[in-house]
Amino acid sequence: MNNKDFVIFWLRSIYSHTTENASVSKQRQLSPPVFIVGTHRESLPGNAQQRQALAEEKLAEVKKSLKGTPYEGHVVCKFYAIDNSLRPLDQSIIDLRDHITLIAKQEHYMGEKIPLKWLDFLNEIEQLRNKEKHSISYKQVRDLASSCGILNDIQLFTMLHFYHDLGNMIYYGERDTPDSALNDIIILSPQWLICIFKRVITVKDPSEQWAKFRSAWARLDEEGLLEERLIRHMWHDFLDQLEGLLQLMQKFDLLCVKTQSTETQAAVEGNRLFYVPSLLKNQGDEVICLEHLMKSKTAVVLYIDFNGFLPEGLFYRLIVRLVQWSQLKGGYEPRLFFQQANLYVNEDHDMVIRILPNKRSCIQVVILRASTVCSDDEEEDEEDEVEPCPSVCKMVLELLENNLLYLGHTWMKRVHFGFFVLCRVCYKEKTHLHELKKCLNSKLVPCGLQRMKTARFRRLFGDSKPKQEGHQATVTASPVKPKVPVFLRSLSGIFKEISAPILPFDLMTEICVLLDPEHPLANDWRGVACKLGYDHYINYLARKDSPTMCIMNGWSEKGWSLEDLKKCMIDIKRGDVVRLIDKHLLTKLEIKEL
Repeated sequence: MNNKDFVIFWLRSIYSHTTENASVSKQRQLSPPVFIVGTHRESLPGNAQQRQALAEEKLAEVKKSLKGTPYEGHVVCKFYAIDNSLRPLDQSIIDLRDHITLIAKQEHYMGEKIPLKWLDFLNEIEQLRNKEKHSISYKQVRDLASSCGILNDIQLFTMLHFYHDLGNMIYYGERDTPDSALNDIIILSPQWLICIFKRVITVKDPSEQWAKFRSAWARLDEEGLLEERLIRHMWHDFLDQLEGLLQLMQKFDLLCVKTQSTETQAAVEGNRLFYVPSLLKNQGDEVICLEHLMKSKTAVVLYIDFNGFLPEGLFYRLIVRLVQWSQLKGGYEPRLFFQQANLYVNEDHDMVIRILPNKRSCIQVVILRASTVCSDDEEEDEEDEVEPCPSVCKMVLELLENNLLYLGHTWMKRVHFGFFVLCRVCYKEKTHLHELKKCLNSKLVPCGLQRMKTARFRRLFGDSKPKQEGHQATVTASPVKPKVPVFLRSLSGIFKEISAPILPFDLMTEICVLLDPEHPLANDWRGVACKLGYDHYINYLARKDSPTMCIMNGWSEKGWSLEDLKKCMIDIKRGDVVRLIDKHLLTKLEIKEL
């Protein structure tokens, strides 16, 4: 990678992992703003004028490569070339410093008030960092906060998560899970955590591997399976924080525990196994041939397109979550390859998911009806080649969408995606995709002067209901809505119909983003519905754009309080929502005190 490639890489990373802040009218770029600075101008050949001209030429190339990209609007228009030998006297450095100050003052969050006690706490943290203290326990943090006058547990949790959001520290503890190892580890130096993780997600050169762990290194490299004994070796100087660090890696969807293991004795002896898909290398002979499946009746192929930008880290995080889901289903163990996973769905179905080799910004998903082989004393079933079950296809589609929405909300803030199917008219000449939603809404979709029939996709992924006459089923994209009670009205004008909503709309929206995606343990909107006694309306609610918003409508109409909602979230173990509610309650308390 050259310097320009590094700039593009970091811009894409910034764009992916941040949400767009509200911009003010004076700003010429979107927020968050990004400055591009070329350093070591003095290392270029020629005299001062020639070096300046060459620097401007190189920066012009970077500027040209940004045109038309989604992150172009975040880059500050003026680029800088710095002479490091003259610092701090170089005029470019002085201009850059003034420009940064000007842009920072225009950000909408500047001037936001926080308690002075929080600043005192941050100063104490800075002193610990200066002493090269990289992490501390919750007890140490609580003692430190008490010395700064922060005595309330709710305020302490709110402050820790506030500084976590700012990037000053890393903390994923939750008040409703006091026994979790995540509660007891506060990372003061994010860079230190990255270095710790690198020990795991970077396979060492064979010349640097200890002989006694060589087989474990090979297993990690070839199978993506990490043995606990190898982790203990790599983290030998942090064994007292082992569980907390492992839970952080699981929190980041970097690895997951292998639950279906024939090596039970090893697990008992403290040698757990973990899947780490991102470490698999291309072995050349591992990718199954999917070409013949494209025409097979037993398979249906979906494409998830990311508009030209698919961060590789997002794909591997998706695989980790799907592996966890597949293990809960039972069946055979997940089979992981380089940029591909073969997963058990149920007794009759499998799923293959991979990055499309000829289109790196696209994921290919194959839902397969598992083939069967008869024993010698059984007759061959002529009807064995049947297409995948529609309910399974819809379930897999929903599973993929919910997990991608979760990953987008949690990690990759502005990655956009859509579901597509391959055009059967021109697929031999080129890879042409049709949007799945359009296929579900139309009997035919155009490809040039020809049309592609969509009956199969509507049958497998659409909603169907029986005709009033005849025996065949009619596939429809929009099911007829049944009559529902008053608390399940449409989202249109919902807050006009409720005299006193229990939550502000912006906070309600945040809760909906967290609870709408379905979770394998059902501690999502479905868990809240069951708490309210609405479990018999779950199928209806599932068709809503936001089931959580509808349920909150019913919550308000029943006259239940915010504290009741918080208790419900604790009961279903949703500490992320509890934290949002606590933050809201603390803000109301501070306003009241003022």
